[in-house]
Amino acid sequence: SWVEFGPAWRYGMTRMGSGLLLTGRPLVESAMLVQYLGFGGAGIYGRAIGIATIACARIPSYLTRPLYPVLSRLPAGTPAQRRAGTLVVQSILWLIVPMAAVMLALAEPIIRMLYGTRWLEATPLIPLALLLTGLSALNEALGIMQLASGRQRACLVADLVASGGLVVALPVLLPYGVLTYLGGAVVAQVASMGVKVVDLSRAEALDFGRLVGVAGMPVLASACLLAVSAPLWLRLPVAFWSPLWIGIFSVGFGVAYVVLLR
Repeated sequence: SWVEFGPAWRYGMTRMGSGLLLTGRPLVESAMLVQYLGFGGAGIYGRAIGIATIACARIPSYLTRPLYPVLSRLPAGTPAQRRAGTLVVQSILWLIVPMAAVMLALAEPIIRMLYGTRWLEATPLIPLALLLTGLSALNEALGIMQLASGRQRACLVADLVASGGLVVALPVLLPYGVLTYLGGAVVAQVASMGVKVVDLSRAEALDFGRLVGVAGMPVLASACLLAVSAPLWLRLPVAFWSPLWIGIFSVGFGVAYVVLLR
């Protein structure tokens, strides 16, 4: 009967809607980038986003998706769900912020190492690309928390906000340059994340107060480490940064980061 089948149907339709938005968004973006920037400019943009994805989105994606069965078993609106949801978002923040900081400091050497000198024009795009992909990773985690809490409609609304912002930013901001467009895409992600945070807070699935309290810690620690290590990544020539030294810097940065957080 429809009474029994209706909830499953509505859930399936909302998830199909979100899936279509998430799948169609990159296709629209790629087509518009090629139209306004040409294949060369679109390739440079793709390299910047690709490097930022390695730092900010790849590992969090692997971590959050398997957590859905665990989160969905927690009773909705309970302290256990709030603690778990807040811990998930906090863990992603504490993970991606130092990785983004290292990528920001060594953007040009890393681009040289991974892609070669022909793609160095992607270097100025790295800061905003890191911010965009970091917000995307947080949005993905918040979306999984919404699904685990039975908030799939609110998740669809947030996806509509992100996709709508992108559709507006492409023709309006892209003619003014890639950096301007990236700024608009960041604003769209922030708006989408705001919808998800408000929804989860109202559903008592997220402890917003605690999250705000701990969110500044990884940012402050990474900023301090960037300032202390600035003589290295600002003054040493790019040729110095071989893969070995990039690895040593990354490991040292990570160890110091953990020590500061403790």
